[in-house]
Amino acid sequence: MKITYQDYKGVPQKEILEIMKKYDFSASISMRIWSVLNIPKKKKDQYRKFEKVYFSPAFERTTSFIITYHTVQITIQNLYLDICEICTKWARQELTSFQDSTKAMVHLQLCI
Repeated sequence: MKITYQDYKGVPQKEILEIMKKYDFSASISMRIWSVLNIPKKKKDQYRKFEKVYFSPAFERTTSFIITYHTVQITIQNLYLDICEICTKWARQELTSFQDSTKAMVHLQLCI
């Protein structure tokens, strides 16, 4: 996923604008890494069905904004997104490695 100028829909806040001017930034991105663990709801399914773990980077359009169009700033923001994607892949690998090393009875199914 590449972020473009049209993806920024947020309205800047006064405090954030002051910080951005101080450090000469023209774009602000709101990025998070989400994780969810889904466990089977019925007790009888807890030993037959697997838990599912989801890791995903998320770009929040409504809180991300651009003051002035500047391609370098958008490229930097895309790098932040790439870093989040790498972190989610690393988390999936670490969880799989942990599961394999402990030989746990409960199997975690990783979902992209």
